[in-house]
Amino acid sequence: MKVKLGLLAVLAIGIMFAIAVGCGQNGGSGGVSDHAPITYYGTQSPGDAWTWSVGNGTFEAANHTTGFIYSGTYVILANGFRKATINSTTDPYVPTGSEGYFLEFPNTLLLVGVEDSNLIACTAQATGEPVGGQYNWIMVPDQGWSPTDVSYGTVEVTKVGTEYSFAVRTYDVNGNYLGSMNYSGFIFSNGKLIHPTENLQVFMTPSGVYLGDEGDNAGGFAGVKFESIDIADLVTKHYRGVIALYDATSGDGGVMAIGAEPYPAVSNALRGFSYDDVDRNIRNTDTATLEFGAQDGSGVISATLTSSDGPASFRMVGARVNGKYMAFGISLDPSTNQPMSILVVEQ
Repeated sequence: MKVKLGLLAVLAIGIMFAIAVGCGQNGGSGGVSDHAPITYYGTQSPGDAWTWSVGNGTFEAANHTTGFIYSGTYVILANGFRKATINSTTDPYVPTGSEGYFLEFPNTLLLVGVEDSNLIACTAQATGEPVGGQYNWIMVPDQGWSPTDVSYGTVEVTKVGTEYSFAVRTYDVNGNYLGSMNYSGFIFSNGKLIHPTENLQVFMTPSGVYLGDEGDNAGGFAGVKFESIDIADLVTKHYRGVIALYDATSGDGGVMAIGAEPYPAVSNALRGFSYDDVDRNIRNTDTATLEFGAQDGSGVISATLTSSDGPASFRMVGARVNGKYMAFGISLDPSTNQPMSILVVEQ
């Protein structure tokens, strides 16, 4: 499964694969979502903060870092991806009529991508104060990121009165411990956790999704609640999602729509595939193998993606969210040594 910049990107208004179809919503080419508009908050390399509203076949989006806004329509394809068309925008670099793709797990996760653009990962606006506990996350890299920088980690979220604190442990992409950080004084406001003097915003859902944006050119993160995962069960499911590539030197990126399915020929593995034509649900015949190792005590899973580009070692976090497996991972693209992320959700 070749992963190349410039392929159609998948916009992730939620995070990852044919999620709407998997949750019993209208499917099929030309169908539209049957839910009322839902608000999502999200992040995009190198550190852009987003708000999206999605529902009834229409969307509105705002990039709070650049100030640009976008609106348009979408249809649901047979494979569960949504195809979006921008009908209006204040962005001078994006013409009306531009198209992209996204995956939605309604009221939970949204993944969005357009050609030659960085992945946008979002979670639903919380309607009530989030609960504490342990969460695991992967980095949404900033420009200038290197393999020795923070790539993933764990966080213990605590609430005392109306204030939230975060005790964070960080690791590089090879699993080396980098240190700990503590944040305090965050409050819940308008569906997210904010601080009066910090740029960091944290977006959490009661179901267990944990995302954040650290400010302009400072990156972000995407994660889930800590949970012991039964790998033997995880590999019996079908998934849709995205692979996101990011050039930390230039700031350019790209997103590829992918799927994964059981692969009994290899122990504890899924077989991954991309698409030659997302609209017509035509798969590329070149596949990849995603083989899972053990989950460590902190909840992080080691995995290896083997494709025609060679092997890539991933650090992955995962959990069942509203009854569906959701998994995010980070690695280095074997052909460029630049960050590569995978985000998938059970159908």
